Amino acid sequence: MKNTFKFLAILVVFTLNSCDKAKELTDVTFSTSLTKEFAIHINENQEYISEEQILSLDNTDTHDYLDKLKNVQINKLTYKFKNFIGNEACNMNVEIATDGNMFETKEFIIKQAIDNGTIYEITDVAKINTMATALKNNKQVSFTMEGEVFEGAADFDVEVTAEVEVVANPL
Repeated sequence: MKNTFKFLAILVVFTLNSCDKAKELTDVTFSTSLTKEFAIHINENQEYISEEQILSLDNTDTHDYLDKLKNVQINKLTYKFKNFIGNEACNMNVEIATDGNMFETKEFIIKQAIDNGTIYEITDVAKINTMATALKNNKQVSFTMEGEVFEGAADFDVEVTAEVEVVANPL
């Protein structure tokens, strides 16, 4: 009887571990790119800018897995300026943040950054991991640029791109 009980206990433990292992085998891992482009308009005497856009995890790659996410990892986070019209000396000193998580403060001469083809990469691993957790939990994050503006009127776009790796389990 003791041997039967031990055998059943071992069988139950083995079965539970095997089920977990089998479920792990159905994990789906894939990469996707999240991109958001937003327009910025600066008036002639404007002294302050505060722009916010939502970067969503919901796209054609991820849509079917949004409720089954196990992990979200951001491999690369970049932004760049595009489509400039206005005073070429226009510059700004802004904070870049997601969901209140401030990444950096930078000063930009926007036209010069566009002409140089500058792509800015955010590399602070701890802050990127915080953003990845927010994407996993909330399926989106807000991306903000807030700060001072100098030297006249301009219109331009900001393109934010997050290269993301997702692990989900469809079961």
